[in-house]
Amino acid sequence: MKLPRARDAQRDLASVKLSIAKWKRSDLARDSFRRGWKGGYSLGRRDERLGVPETPAPRGLPNHPQVLVDGVEVDARLAPLLHTMWTLGLDTQFSCQGDPDRYVPNHPGSWDASAQIFFADIDQAIKFVKKSKDLLGHLAIFPEGGFRVDVADGIGSPTLRGDLRFSPELIVPLTAAWESFAATVRANSA
Repeated sequence: MKLPRARDAQRDLASVKLSIAKWKRSDLARDSFRRGWKGGYSLGRRDERLGVPETPAPRGLPNHPQVLVDGVEVDARLAPLLHTMWTLGLDTQFSCQGDPDRYVPNHPGSWDASAQIFFADIDQAIKFVKKSKDLLGHLAIFPEGGFRVDVADGIGSPTLRGDLRFSPELIVPLTAAWESFAATVRANSA
């Protein structure tokens, strides 16, 4: 068996670098840049020149009515679950009720349509998932795609945050399970 020589490795590396350089100078790369320029920055500059006033972003997403819970605006479908979580001491930073019409169970491309709760601490996100699996019992066997937890840096803090995503169809059973659990906790502490 013949071992590759260092010159062959250097030649392979040079070939890869040459391919990258050619792509950077290709029409495809230039077209990608132009599309981004026309779609974003140049339109903003044009609006600035024409004096188009900046319009504030609408509060919430379409079909995501907002309600006040403890002085915080949240999506209406998530409001009871969030209120219960907060009374139990779980800290969240933001949330979204997702889009059940666009969510496809077990399909990685539909995570952007999933329900989302962003926890202030990754440990709380993991505890929430573990307890939710216990509370849901047979429903926690992931018929709707399960739970996904991503780790995010803290905002001005060394504490890691947890981005939890799950099927919007699980909001109702999760809410019922957590409200029942909170009632048990209240009864046991009384």
